Amino acid sequence: MDLPTYSDFRLRVFPDDENVFYLHGKNGYLYCEEIDQLAAYPKMDTIRIYGLKQDTFEYFIIHYGKQFRRIHFFKDQLVEDWSLLSKLTDLECLYWYWNQRITSIWDISQNTSLTALHISDFTRLHNLDGIAKAPALRMLFVGDSIFPSMTLQSLLPLAGMKIEYLSWQGKKLLNPDLSFFLTLKNLKQFDCPLNFFTTEQCAWITANCPQADGRIFHPYEDWSTDNEQKIAIVGKRKPILDVCRNEDRIRKYIDTFERLVNSYKGIPYRKAFPDSFD
Repeated sequence: MDLPTYSDFRLRVFPDDENVFYLHGKNGYLYCEEIDQLAAYPKMDTIRIYGLKQDTFEYFIIHYGKQFRRIHFFKDQLVEDWSLLSKLTDLECLYWYWNQRITSIWDISQNTSLTALHISDFTRLHNLDGIAKAPALRMLFVGDSIFPSMTLQSLLPLAGMKIEYLSWQGKKLLNPDLSFFLTLKNLKQFDCPLNFFTTEQCAWITANCPQADGRIFHPYEDWSTDNEQKIAIVGKRKPILDVCRNEDRIRKYIDTFERLVNSYKGIPYRKAFPDSFD
């Protein structure tokens, strides 16, 4: 069975097939005897599990965790320590939506099969320290699935990783240093809100990650409908424009973006944006 695609992650779904098990408590929370239903399904390799607290999370991992290659923790917001995940050496895909207690990445170095990781709507996780120890990670989503509210110290802990698909969908990065992009040699796709970074930052990323693509790697995004032609200009505080009345203005935005890309090629981030580090 193939891993879910990156689009699957963004849509918060796993593939629907005969090996997916959906487990949720009748009263909102799961109990050990309900988790024990899994004993009758030893061949299941994918699970979506809802309603865990710390004790039942540990029970699930200890008794059944090693059975699954893909786990979707859905609204298990009261789990505060996810360190037992390090025991799941065969886990390939981990998706966790909504948590209010976890504050740091677990020891991910033991998850030698973990290829895809989705962390969304974590209210107390503010740094990714230790994530670079993940030996096989290729797909990473961090941020929010509904409204942007997550704040991270920075994305610098990703430096040097072999990530191919990266998505940041949070509200704020406290450290503006984006120099880590230069070290993501395998990056193929980077996704983030069109207006999260400045146009200049988008152009710098585009110039220095020529092997990658994504929404911000282009001067604008087509937002046309059947009734009207509109485009959204890339960059913080940039407008959404009607195409038919703004041809000259759009051309200027395109020219500016292309000029910036050419000027930033090979330029270190701190040299390109010295004022960001005062």
